[in-house]
Amino acid sequence: MKHLIFICLLAVYGCTTMAQNHQTFKGIPINGTVAEFAKQLEDKGFTPVENDDEGNVALHGTFAGYNNCNVSLLQIPGTGRIYGVKVSIAVEMPLTFTDEYQKMQSMLVEKYGEPTSKTEAPAIDNSTDKADSQVTGDGATVWTELFDGLMQSLKIKSSDVLKFESPSGSIDLVGYNIAVSGVMVLTYTDKENLKSYRKSIIDDL
Repeated sequence: MKHLIFICLLAVYGCTTMAQNHQTFKGIPINGTVAEFAKQLEDKGFTPVENDDEGNVALHGTFAGYNNCNVSLLQIPGTGRIYGVKVSIAVEMPLTFTDEYQKMQSMLVEKYGEPTSKTEAPAIDNSTDKADSQVTGDGATVWTELFDGLMQSLKIKSSDVLKFESPSGSIDLVGYNIAVSGVMVLTYTDKENLKSYRKSIIDDL
């Protein structure tokens, strides 16, 4: 009987250790298939929505105290396995975007320490007549139709990309400020599964 209990304890410890070896998002290890991960997010109250522009499985829900967040599950092509999670948080009036961005940065520093790197954010193309920074309460991203002239006049400012490291992965934070509103984007990447993603790319070369 003692031998059986010992084996069970080892199994529990092994599972716990495996979970700790992966970056987590909302307490869920970023590992396994996208379908499995999506189901766990649904169990936490997220709602599936249409895939994002890059074809990633997408969900909508509450994250870090913010409502109306859009989550994209990043997968290793051809495998269905997850390697990262991208969450977009819309910040609109009457909230002040700068204050919300600084608050998010402060919380990440509190949990993960100071950023390990800072790089220039990807450029935003102002030539389009659509913007995806507005989110409705029904969970769908609204592509707000804007006149060409209005969109050209908007000043889209982006912060640097701040990278926070954890033993099992990394978290990138970038903010895009559009007039009086904006969006914060956090990307959670699992270290081990990112290696698999990179390997799949290298194998194709």
